[in-house]
Amino acid sequence: MNDWYKRRGYPHFDSAISRTAIADLVVQPALVAKWQFYPLIRYIKIGDNAHGKAQRDAKRRPISYASHKDAHLYAFYAALLSERYEALLASRQLADSVIGFRSLNGRSTIHHACDAFSHIKNKGACIAIAFDVTAFFDSLDHAFLKGIWAEVLNVPRLPEDHYAIFKSITRYAWVDRAAALNELRIGARRQALLSARVPMCTSADFHRLIKERELIKVNATSKGIPQGTPISALLSNIYMLRFDEAAQKVAERLGGRYWRYCDDILLVVPPDAAGAAAEIEAAISASLLEVNPEKTEIVRFAIGADGQQVAVQAREGRNRVALTPRLQYLGLVYDGRTVAIRKKSIDGYIRKMQRAVKLARNTKARHDSLRLAHGEPERPLHRRKLYSRYSKKGDRNFHSYGQRVAAIASGLDPISVLRQLQKLDNGLIRAVRAAK
Repeated sequence: MNDWYKRRGYPHFDSAISRTAIADLVVQPALVAKWQFYPLIRYIKIGDNAHGKAQRDAKRRPISYASHKDAHLYAFYAALLSERYEALLASRQLADSVIGFRSLNGRSTIHHACDAFSHIKNKGACIAIAFDVTAFFDSLDHAFLKGIWAEVLNVPRLPEDHYAIFKSITRYAWVDRAAALNELRIGARRQALLSARVPMCTSADFHRLIKERELIKVNATSKGIPQGTPISALLSNIYMLRFDEAAQKVAERLGGRYWRYCDDILLVVPPDAAGAAAEIEAAISASLLEVNPEKTEIVRFAIGADGQQVAVQAREGRNRVALTPRLQYLGLVYDGRTVAIRKKSIDGYIRKMQRAVKLARNTKARHDSLRLAHGEPERPLHRRKLYSRYSKKGDRNFHSYGQRVAAIASGLDPISVLRQLQKLDNGLIRAVRAAK
């Protein structure tokens, strides 16, 4: 079993616990069956809309994190289930198709996308169909998940300890983070000092200020599991086990390939097999899920007059024909000839960079005003942090991500990525010059 223990530094209703202490607890099924779970702490992650602002039409994703003891318990059972799940993938020839939330020798989404694009390139004329499941984590049916869970364990019904985990992750309870901090009178300054070493509050305050004041909410529906716990990603994969088998059979029968990364599903089939989309949608429906028709892409690739592959037709959504045919998968796009980073990611990066430059400019203006009032000279714009975060001079930023894309896509044609990075660098230079 893989190493399930991971120290977590966030504050919660309990404090961090050592590996030795928690290891004695998680290996006792009778104790796990009676485990008293704390509510999750939840916050809403809001993405930028088209104008770079977090507004009502922006994507809202609830992220939940478990208390320290609960998180270790989830991680332990995730490790137990993962061993059995991986064995099933191998026995059913699905290991190369299910690529999300698994340890695959350090391979990232960049590798997976480029693998799919390379397969498309080698196929020549073909059709690529990309599906997206509507509200994936929120739509997982509890009874269906319970049945698949038992199938993975090869038992007729869940053992009591597994059933306790199942109940906690389906009929889960949570507390809104902002509401909890407000009720506990934890302001921004005190919040910055919180750590995992001590609980956010005493047991008495938890009952008086959190429980008795009804801050705890419970998922009373028959669908959905929280995102963010150590077992959530694995359970989402387990849930799709029967679908993966069905999709794999469709792909093999048609002489194609199938990949799934969480709810991002890609099918590549011969050019005369466009009807495969209906079969995949039927398999998704059989798993009590729905396809988001507005995010379904069908891209037809052909061999051009120059003998090179090219995307000749693309449909994005139900009735929208793309003006520039290309396939988008796992954050990258492929037009049959070159690989690029999707436009939405580039635009989001530009907005963040422009906001950072604006903040640096306003900070400089405010400080210069104080310096001038004291007879001191103005100082130049602080550029080191800007270049570290938004240019090739920094590490582990968007630019370094783009460089990894270009390196991994070297077997294809990454020239579009390199042009995107050069354009971003030029944009930063212009923005910094204008802000001086």
